[in-house]
Amino acid sequence: MQWQAPACLEDADEAVTDWLLDQTSLTARLKQQCQTFTVKVLGEGVQAFTPDEQILLHCRGQRGFVREVVLLCDDRPWVFARTVVPSATLERGKELGQLGSKPLGALLFSTPGMSRDLVEFTQLSSEHGLNQLALAEGAQAKPRELWGRRSRFCLPAGELLLSEIFLPDCQAYR
Repeated sequence: MQWQAPACLEDADEAVTDWLLDQTSLTARLKQQCQTFTVKVLGEGVQAFTPDEQILLHCRGQRGFVREVVLLCDDRPWVFARTVVPSATLERGKELGQLGSKPLGALLFSTPGMSRDLVEFTQLSSEHGLNQLALAEGAQAKPRELWGRRSRFCLPAGELLLSEIFLPDCQAYR
């Protein structure tokens, strides 16, 4: 994925931009849009980070905890999320590795002293594999160009990186 500064949002429509620039809890916003909110864990465990994740988290050559989930609203996949937590952060914030099907946003936005200090954006083609993932998870909308953001969060336990890609069924595209 190519991550870019906010200038790339010139190509996004107003509704998508509103979702991408929202600084509040995505979990809370999603819950307002549906009757049933669910977190489906696709995978989690210790693994190597991508080179750009290592740079942003100041942990070159290190491995850490990675969690990938789909956030579902009324059983429809709305967001794919990837959380990357360096080992040092996980040692001090063990709850980050024990979320299971609980939403990360609820933990982040209830943590005193939490801040978000980096936000980047991406646009993925309609052929990107996340469209296929969305279809496999029950998406009803046809594949489309997808928008996403990633944010670095600073917690008392340390830093983490959260990437969120809005899938075709998401309200952001309506």
